[in-house]
Amino acid sequence: MIWQIFRSLTLIVLGLGFSATVFAESANQPIKIVTTIKPLALVIKDIGADRIEVHQLIPDRSSPHDFAMRVSDRVKLDDADLVVHIGEGFDGFIEKMVPDDRQLVTAGLDGLIWPEGEGCDDPSHHHDDEHDSEGHHHHHHHDHGKDLHLWLNPENINVLVTALAARLSELDPEHAEQYLQRANSFSGQMQDYEQRTRARFAKLPMDQFVVQHDAYGHFVEHFGLKQLGSLRNLSGAQVGAKSLAELLAHEKGKLACILVDPQFNSKPAEAFAQRTGVATVMLDPLGSEIAPGENGYLRFLENVADAFERCLNRK
Repeated sequence: MIWQIFRSLTLIVLGLGFSATVFAESANQPIKIVTTIKPLALVIKDIGADRIEVHQLIPDRSSPHDFAMRVSDRVKLDDADLVVHIGEGFDGFIEKMVPDDRQLVTAGLDGLIWPEGEGCDDPSHHHDDEHDSEGHHHHHHHDHGKDLHLWLNPENINVLVTALAARLSELDPEHAEQYLQRANSFSGQMQDYEQRTRARFAKLPMDQFVVQHDAYGHFVEHFGLKQLGSLRNLSGAQVGAKSLAELLAHEKGKLACILVDPQFNSKPAEAFAQRTGVATVMLDPLGSEIAPGENGYLRFLENVADAFERCLNRK
């Protein structure tokens, strides 16, 4: 009888020990996050650090407009604790694949800033007007919708970081303070970046430029730069012949450069540069060349500012 009691107690203790071990191991497991594009992956890693595991669906140097999901991607989605994406017309295909409570839809957050002039009546017309002296984003959008390249405005990313830190704190309350501290540090980095970048641009001639892909509107308007037009619209489709003719007719020597997007065939941009006598400057709005790691998103934004400086400082 005593032996049976001892044996039962031993099994209970061993069971409790096993349960505690499993619980501890579970608590130490990284949070599994799936996202669509590199800039979001960089932001997520900046806030989550070693407490998270990030899977990026859209490969580097691939266009989101041409993405086709693989079976392995669907498995990652099903297994994710949280899915962070842009939403709407950019990568909205994910919304139907994942329960709402496991999604963080960036475009749906309150407090985002959108470029002016979205949803205009004449989508093919690129023009110079009274806004030129104000440094606005001088073109209309082909799809009458929002410019969803919102990660190119540091203020928008601060909005995302606040929401992300809150969601990570819910999933991992034991490390909530760390997430909030990183979010505060990130905000300070963005403020410093703003000041330094505005100071850099203030020393440069504010000439107009052309972009191959209309992807930089958030950055252009935020920093008061002067974009004349684009060879491809927001969705990546080529602009009409009339718009292209207007760009080609612009006075030679007045354009700074054409910014080339590596996700697209560069030959049309190179042909435009040759006909207008402007330089080509490569700028990847998806940051494919940025290695994951500490301050990843800041390094991405620094690359963006560097490209615009090379464009404007051509003389």
